[in-house]
Amino acid sequence: MKEWAAWFRRRPDREHEITLNRAVISLAILIFTLFFMPRGETAFAARLIAVLYLVSATLLLAHLLWRPGISTVRRIVAMAVDLVLLSFGLAIGQGSVAILYPFYYWIILGNGFRYGEAYLYSATVAGTLGFLAVILSSPYWQSQPLLSGGLLGGIVILPLYAATLIRSLSRAKEAAEQANRAKSAFLTSVSHELRTPLNAIMGSTDLLVDTTLRRDQRDMVDTIRVASSALLSQINDLLDLSSIESGRLRLTPVTFDPLELLAGVRDVGAVQARAKDIAFHLFATARTPSLLTADERRMREVLINLVGNAIKFTETGSVTLSVDYVEGKGGPSLLFEVEDTGIGMTDEEQQVIFKRFTQANATILNRFGGTGLGLAIVRELVELQRGEIEVSSRLGTGSLFRVRIPVRKATEAEAPVGSLLSETKVILLDPSDVYGGVVPPVIQRDSGIAVLAGTVEQAVTQIVLPAPDEIRHRVVLLVEMEDGWPEQADPAQFVSHLKTAAPTGIFGLSRRSNGLPAAAVRHIVPCIVGEERFGEDLMHAMRLVRRATEAASGSHSTIVRREKGLRILLADDNRVNQKVISRILEAGGHHVKVVGDGEAALDAMEAGGVDFVLMDLNMPGMDGVESTKLFRMMSLGRPHLPIVGLTADATKAASDRAVGAGMDACLTKPVNGPALLDKIDLLFAEHGDGAALEENRRPVADLKLVSETEVPSARAGEGDQHVDTAMLKNLETLGGPAFVAAVISDFLTDGSALLLELREVVAAGDVAGYAEKAHALQSGAGNIGVLRVAESCRNWRPQSSQELVKTGPGVVERIEQEFETARSILLRQHARRPLLISDRDQGA
Repeated sequence: MKEWAAWFRRRPDREHEITLNRAVISLAILIFTLFFMPRGETAFAARLIAVLYLVSATLLLAHLLWRPGISTVRRIVAMAVDLVLLSFGLAIGQGSVAILYPFYYWIILGNGFRYGEAYLYSATVAGTLGFLAVILSSPYWQSQPLLSGGLLGGIVILPLYAATLIRSLSRAKEAAEQANRAKSAFLTSVSHELRTPLNAIMGSTDLLVDTTLRRDQRDMVDTIRVASSALLSQINDLLDLSSIESGRLRLTPVTFDPLELLAGVRDVGAVQARAKDIAFHLFATARTPSLLTADERRMREVLINLVGNAIKFTETGSVTLSVDYVEGKGGPSLLFEVEDTGIGMTDEEQQVIFKRFTQANATILNRFGGTGLGLAIVRELVELQRGEIEVSSRLGTGSLFRVRIPVRKATEAEAPVGSLLSETKVILLDPSDVYGGVVPPVIQRDSGIAVLAGTVEQAVTQIVLPAPDEIRHRVVLLVEMEDGWPEQADPAQFVSHLKTAAPTGIFGLSRRSNGLPAAAVRHIVPCIVGEERFGEDLMHAMRLVRRATEAASGSHSTIVRREKGLRILLADDNRVNQKVISRILEAGGHHVKVVGDGEAALDAMEAGGVDFVLMDLNMPGMDGVESTKLFRMMSLGRPHLPIVGLTADATKAASDRAVGAGMDACLTKPVNGPALLDKIDLLFAEHGDGAALEENRRPVADLKLVSETEVPSARAGEGDQHVDTAMLKNLETLGGPAFVAAVISDFLTDGSALLLELREVVAAGDVAGYAEKAHALQSGAGNIGVLRVAESCRNWRPQSSQELVKTGPGVVERIEQEFETARSILLRQHARRPLLISDRDQGA
């Protein structure tokens, strides 16, 4: 029933109200005509009309369920059915059914208030004609002209008066909708303005994480990350609320792995729990499938919100996230439970926590902060998925949130789990020897090792002190739990021992593994393996541990430098964004060119030398959308250049605008460093073109920025881009100024000779010779920190003599230009003693 109520609430109008009322009333009328209407000549006809009305009401309800959208035709048909059958009934039933006259007002006013004045006037005209026909055709109503005339006048006058009320209501509704639109626009604008500085904070924090920090500095950086993530979460709450209110939030079902979903939520929750020194437990039943279909993103938002809320209100103890797969009358669903040992709530507080901008009580805001939106959005998201949520809590003890979300079994078959037991040692803690004859054969069949233990001490010894041939085996501990936790194994002692033993996984073992066990059991084991499906259940349990481990290991991702960097054009008018994003890209091994508006971006893309473009959507003058449109038109027939939009506007409209202009994707600020680099890798692999790479890497004079809005840090000195001064300082530390001067002299002399030789092998079309000379020059330049020369030598390798003869002269000319630039920088910065750069045999 709750699911249907939520479904009706999501409809765009209130037609379902009058449709449901019609079904109930038609049934009541039929009952009246069958059992309470006096027998007579007209009884049969009245009952026939009542049956016809019930059938019509049922068909209209069925059509509404089939086509739940707005239907003008259905409204008109329903109004006609109501008025025509009511008029026929009054005409045939005479005075015995006069009690049904007020239904004229129900029909006329109901249509008017729900659909507007046009429907009110239409229903008034139809109702007046219908009742007039009743008067003219019925002796009963003709015999009472004053009553008939008064009732006929009432059908005209009352709706006309109601029309003034409807106009006032419509104006008030329009004003409210306009205010709501203004609020939504305000929320979108504010979120955009907040995301821009937040982008700088989070991006800079990602960069700081990859530097060498003292412990207290790392603690401060972690604090910034947590605070900025919390702020981003609150901004997203506002956007979600705006989307829900405007009806723009839509479900996107995908095939997903529930265990991966849980592992990701666990990873987020575990970080927050560690910060408060509380335990975080995860439990999944073994019958939970590997593949299901639902809106994973919305489900993840619900769980992260509930888990974050539980941790927020828990000072000591633990938070437990559990999941079970349930087959019910309404189809399969996932049952989630989030239980905490926090402050709890009274019965009165439980009634208000799902209201927007509402806290359980007045002290919550001061003690814990928050917007009062989280649980309201959770309920909206759950109901959007046709699910249900309930809460039970005791003040001072804790709370339990239970969420049930419908899912579908995935159409594609689950990938084989495969055996994880071939290098696994399974220790069975079974004091009563219940499963001694069941577990070992299954383990040994899959080339695993099974060991029986009667006490906790024996089990811990097997974990901590493996045999020499078992050192490389993963260790799994199974605990017999047929009647709950074994009496011979004290839980406190058990957990204490395991802190030092640290097996790969600890699972319960019972004859049946269905359903969620007691909370105390879930605090110790993440899954219970059943005897009936022992092998399959154990595989799923180990997969749960593996998913959680993989998620945890990837949670603190750092920026990894790519071996083959791309030439990326960054178009953004905000100097802070320029600095942060370009530093992230450079840290990832990419080469960055920065411009500050769409026109400069268009010129840079057209000039070439670009492999990938990051384009801000909103820039002064020509924005990123217009620039992309023009470039796509100008580059028709040419290799595809990947362009990705950047915007602080997290709405779907902004993303659609970017993609519609020809961008390959749209990313939302603030950007996460590792995630941005991974996204670039993914999008370049998907949208990049090998031919485009060669085309866009054609020789250019240099990588000078084409706008005066370049990153300030990139302009620290002209040598920074051509010569690595830090490397030269290291060389000076190693051997002193004379040593550096000698090295520079050797490089410049050798480099001049190699450039001449490069000219010769290019003219001769000698591909192997070019590779040898270019590699030698690259090696020398790299060792001394002459970056541009080394980069140019590395970036191009001819595949044929024809390509070398055709393109080689331009490449060599560019290398010579960069070499001469480096020469002038080196001579100017190290002119304390003369450097001989002509003939090596003359000495230095």
